[in-house]
Amino acid sequence: MAWKNIKQRSFADDLLVNHSAIEELDDVHDLINWKRIENLLSDIHTKVQGEKAWPPLMMYKALLLQSWYGLGDPALEKQLARDLLFRRFVGLSLSECIPDHSTFWRFRNLLEELRLNEDLLEEINLQLGDKGLFIRSGEISIIDASVIKAKNNRPNKGKDGGNTQDKEAFADSAYKSKKHDELLKAKHITNRVLNRAYRNKPLTERQKRSNRLASGTRSIVERVFGVLKLHYAMGNARYLGLARNKARFGLMCVAHNIKRGMILHRQTCEA
Repeated sequence: MAWKNIKQRSFADDLLVNHSAIEELDDVHDLINWKRIENLLSDIHTKVQGEKAWPPLMMYKALLLQSWYGLGDPALEKQLARDLLFRRFVGLSLSECIPDHSTFWRFRNLLEELRLNEDLLEEINLQLGDKGLFIRSGEISIIDASVIKAKNNRPNKGKDGGNTQDKEAFADSAYKSKKHDELLKAKHITNRVLNRAYRNKPLTERQKRSNRLASGTRSIVERVFGVLKLHYAMGNARYLGLARNKARFGLMCVAHNIKRGMILHRQTCEA
């Protein structure tokens, strides 16, 4: 399965008048070496037989747009069809048709199946780090334990009479527990999960000091989670199952880091 050729400009593209409104993402686009991203995606849809597939780099850029603008798959399809800014960012000619929403859905799942999301995030962070826009200490990991609303969170019956709730929906706690302690110990990670007071069992002074020290670091990272919930719709799971939502959240992290890197880059240039 070869890739479609979408790089050839059409007569309609030549007639298009440049405007700042459709150039808003040019500096964001220029921040990243997309050839290196394309290399990571090079094994997707490379079979000789079958209908030509959409280039994976174009699809990946479209999913980043989806994260930046908080769109569902059908809305992404519509926006890509009518928005010149979107077409410019992904490199799609005005004369070219667009992928349908189910194609975006399948491609996102494929990224998770092939375990490419982690590699792509690492590559983006490496590029930002090379530009001095991203600091990687490799020493601290913080997990957001907010409850995420599941796509189907109420017990309803489907056509087959079965429960339509997401079977993999879950909730977690931000405080210490035996389960947390055992998991972190097994992974050889220093435990800095906050201590929690219970009825008739207040925190000791040592536990309070430990919480204050941990909270200083947590507050910095929690702001990122706040941005993802406010601007990237992270507070709601859009798909059924952990794997599909993990893929979506991974893309959010990449999208956030690119935008944050762009902000730091602009501040550096203006200084």
